[in-house]
Amino acid sequence: MTPLASCRFIAGLALAGCSSVAAADLDREPIRYSTAETDNAVQKLELRLRAKKAELKAVGEGAGFASASGRC
Repeated sequence: MTPLASCRFIAGLALAGCSSVAAADLDREPIRYSTAETDNAVQKLELRLRAKKAELKAVGEGAGFASASGRC
């Protein structure tokens, strides 16, 4: 294994350990991520899209951008 590959492997192990600890912290007070109510612009847009009160239309040729018709 090359020195660079070894460094990447060790960094990957370190990050994997950190991510599991950070994920556990998200369900502790005050965040409680898995049970928290959502109240944000993305969630409101999703509800409007599902209720057919808004729609996303492509803007430009293959640009990957969209605009929402209707306001949240």
